[in-house]
Amino acid sequence: MMALRKTLAVLCVSLCFSLAHADSGDTLLLRSFPVLAEKKEDCLENWQGEVRVVNFWATWCPPCVQEIPLFSTMQKKWRAKGVQFIGIAIDEVNKIQAFAEQHKPAYPFWIGDVKALALTRELGNPAQGLPFTLILDAEGILFAQKAGLMPEKELESLLHAATQKSTPASRNKAPRRACTP
Repeated sequence: MMALRKTLAVLCVSLCFSLAHADSGDTLLLRSFPVLAEKKEDCLENWQGEVRVVNFWATWCPPCVQEIPLFSTMQKKWRAKGVQFIGIAIDEVNKIQAFAEQHKPAYPFWIGDVKALALTRELGNPAQGLPFTLILDAEGILFAQKAGLMPEKELESLLHAATQKSTPASRNKAPRRACTP
């Protein structure tokens, strides 16, 4: 009887953790962010059917700045394979704009805020450190996460695995749900 109670307790905790994590993923998918230099907002749900690499970064963060040329190169290399990079900058708009003009990233920058940084805690970044990178599969399920600088070989390996996991059916764009501010 005691073994059964322990098993049920473990299952309950696992289920609660899974549900909480799923809610965080949905929150990220549906959360809208202003797109730098455009008068619109976008959300990850709009990229359904593609592997999404979501990088939380800031202009004042040296490892973040160091990753951006790599991410631009990888965006160009992997775009035809259904991969989309998105940078969510936790910074002032004028600083992000100046950075983008100087470095010309090959992927969109979205404007984050303290709520976006707090969201990273729910997604596996308890210290809320930057950079923080998530890879979502084509169905929007968290595939991998990395706190700190993403090495090129690790990124290549993760992208290869994430795109192999995606089937042609999962790459079909499903009807979009409404993004939330």
